[in-house]
Amino acid sequence: ANSLMFLPYNLFVMAINTAIFPSLSEQAANKDYAQMGKTTVFGLNLIAFFTIPAAVGIFVLSQPLVQLLFERGAFDTRSTQMTVYALNYYLIGLYAQGAYAIINRTYFSLQDTRTPVKISLFSVLVNLILSLILIRYMAHGGLALATSIAAVFNLVLVYWFLRRRLNTLPERQLFLSLGKIVAASVIMGVAVYGCSYYLQVLLQPVSLKEQLLHVGTAITVGLVVFASVILPLKVEELESIRHKALDRLRQWRRRKR
Repeated sequence: ANSLMFLPYNLFVMAINTAIFPSLSEQAANKDYAQMGKTTVFGLNLIAFFTIPAAVGIFVLSQPLVQLLFERGAFDTRSTQMTVYALNYYLIGLYAQGAYAIINRTYFSLQDTRTPVKISLFSVLVNLILSLILIRYMAHGGLALATSIAAVFNLVLVYWFLRRRLNTLPERQLFLSLGKIVAASVIMGVAVYGCSYYLQVLLQPVSLKEQLLHVGTAITVGLVVFASVILPLKVEELESIRHKALDRLRQWRRRKR
């Protein structure tokens, strides 16, 4: 469950984090805090664009995904159910995990390594306490839920202290884009659930080929629906990337001429 949850994290968060850090460092060195706030929010919303729909999609398709990827040999139906149980709770904290990575880089750019470390240590304590409590009532799902709650708690704290340190964060842009992404992800989730349910009844997938068809079709439908909803909403970060891509394409054409 942990490996499956971190799949979108490793695919997208690490790449975005690596791409944004040099800009944050340069802006901090030049004391361009206004632009630094914009870059941080740009990173947070870009993380949201990938992790939130991924979390919704994996949540809806958790059962067929785990069956496709793991259910063979000693990994039986009960193992799938146990994995799905933990996975669904892990997904709650996926965005928080990714957003923390961006904010952590912002602190590093400001040459402040103590604040995120202190908050992380406190979050580990929260995770430990919640794990001991929740495992009694929710078994291994309680451990996954405790991890997600601690991740969200960690994100709220680091963001709260960053607001006080860097008061140039364009919060309106942050929450407006987040709202659009969440709305598009929910609509996508409903569409994926409907598609998956229909394919489950139609195919009753047992073989690997049928499972691939089931999961692949549902993912494709999800991507199409999400793109159809999010593009007309004109999320500022996506519009910025689109304009930059068009500018580079025009420059490349001029050089060719």
